[in-house]
Amino acid sequence: MACAIRIVLGLLGGAAGGYVLSRLLCIGGGCPITSNRPLMVLVGAGFGVLLASGGCSAISGGEKVHAGKLITSPEQFRAEVLEPGKPAVVDFYADNCGACRQLAPVMAALEKEYAGKVAFFRVDTARAGALADEHRIRYIPTLEFYRDGKQHGQRITGYQDPDDLRRRLDALLKGD
Repeated sequence: MACAIRIVLGLLGGAAGGYVLSRLLCIGGGCPITSNRPLMVLVGAGFGVLLASGGCSAISGGEKVHAGKLITSPEQFRAEVLEPGKPAVVDFYADNCGACRQLAPVMAALEKEYAGKVAFFRVDTARAGALADEHRIRYIPTLEFYRDGKQHGQRITGYQDPDDLRRRLDALLKGD
């Protein structure tokens, strides 16, 4: 819904900007584009829609979907992921990453499915660069799995099939 509002506001703002430019530039009629007021309104509206829709995604409908508690520092990571020792999955992501946006609803569904069994956390690599560097994150999304305060198995990168993630979470719970 937020994307639709942004697009409508972009349309209106762009149209208004086109109208203002048509009134200010080449008033004498020497410029073929700016002297044509309806054309400038349409061009402005088009640019407004393009600029406003820049953050909207067909994958997530423009709305941000996230699973798990946001971790922002190495200290918080140690206190909330490692020290409790309960099974956990950490999603290293960025808001501008297409594969991350595609994976986010899958992780949100798995968080509900494994509620009370596995703790879900997320780290925004753009905001928590030190933590991403500490974990040597080079590709996103990257998922790390923890059990008893230690990394369990290999990390996985990129979009993952929900069934593959379920198998991985089940193995984490069994300690395999």
